[in-house]
Amino acid sequence: MPEPARAVRWGQTVARVGNWPPSASSSYDLAAVRRILIVVAATIAAPAGGVPLPEQAAAEREPEPPQFAHGLPTNGETGRRWLLLTFDDGPRPSNTLLVARYLAREGIPAVFFVNGIHMMGPTSYPQRNRRIVAELAAMGFEIGNHGLTHARLGPLLAHETAKEIVENEELIAEVTGRVPWLFRPPYGSLPLVAAGIAEARGLTVVGWNLGTADFIEQSPQDILHTFRKRLEKHEEEGVRGGIIVLHDAHPWTVEALPLLVDWVRRRNCELLARDEELYEFVDFRRFWVPRGRHPGPTPPDARFPANEPTVGEALAWQGRERRRAERYCGRP
Repeated sequence: MPEPARAVRWGQTVARVGNWPPSASSSYDLAAVRRILIVVAATIAAPAGGVPLPEQAAAEREPEPPQFAHGLPTNGETGRRWLLLTFDDGPRPSNTLLVARYLAREGIPAVFFVNGIHMMGPTSYPQRNRRIVAELAAMGFEIGNHGLTHARLGPLLAHETAKEIVENEELIAEVTGRVPWLFRPPYGSLPLVAAGIAEARGLTVVGWNLGTADFIEQSPQDILHTFRKRLEKHEEEGVRGGIIVLHDAHPWTVEALPLLVDWVRRRNCELLARDEELYEFVDFRRFWVPRGRHPGPTPPDARFPANEPTVGEALAWQGRERRRAERYCGRP
């Protein structure tokens, strides 16, 4: 059996360490590895009193039909001009609500991937952050799991990895009243153990394909420039949209966000004049694909594209966006 990859990279690139995924002739081995990982992960992550099957564990955690549970892993690649805004490393009192209130005014959905470390403890800072996350959920934004302390998962032992994922999940559920079914591993790095735990708990792993470098760049204009260049490069390759990663930990990201949104809307004016498909800021529903639609084992580094809409859906969504663009662009 070929040596499995020890870690995979989600985001701009996917790093494959070792021969992974195996060739078609090794599909039995891949299935066996996947089954072992799920059992081990469920054992690590399960409470005392037995190891539930993944489906049982998910069913017991939330009485309502779970939204976005058991989804195929995605980094957002799509041939449609769909853009999903995601924000990592919050909450932060000075920035997060500024981002959320701007998005709410503009009617733009987003996912906030939060770290529980900012909400732990009895002092005013974590208590304020808990209120912020609760307010984000009340405003209708999706809250995702980004690990308890933002630790790199690769070097951790299995029980430490489980703590990062499970304790953050439980904290978010306590604060918001809803289980977070979306999981983005810190730094986009998803080791095999973490992949097994995520699948065992029914989590949907979310990467990105449109970086902004806002964790390096501190100029709002430079952040916009990076986003534009990456989007344009993807368009040349037939990938016309995807998942954007930003970080609400930084004040310059707060300043860059309106620039990015305005650029997309101005770009829509050009596309409207040429009668082309327009960009849409969408929620995660456009990218969620249930695992049942992919038969057989799922390699940890697999990335699945977004669903194609029906003709009726595409016409309805684009019709709504065209009306919005006509108002913004000043067309009758």
